[in-house]
Amino acid sequence: DNLAKQIAEREDKCRELAERARKIDSEHHDTIKTLQNNFDQERQQLKRVAEETQDKLDYSSRQLQDINLSLNDQSARNRGLQENTTTLNATLKEVQEELDHL
Repeated sequence: DNLAKQIAEREDKCRELAERARKIDSEHHDTIKTLQNNFDQERQQLKRVAEETQDKLDYSSRQLQDINLSLNDQSARNRGLQENTTTLNATLKEVQEELDHL
């Protein structure tokens, strides 16, 4: 009789522990699912930010290339102007020398 009582108590305790284990397992599963969803959302957001950042970098790179081409063109024009100025200065010097001899 006492043994049957102990067995019944242990069976109740086992059922209670099994129920607690199922509850913990369910909560654990829900937590993992929530964390996975959060991770997926964060990953998608980071992917969007990375794509937007890459688009901005690409745009900026194209702008810098355009500016560089423009600066190269301006530099070539400036070299041409410098050459013209040098030629004009030499011509003026020759004219001044001729005028000085008159």
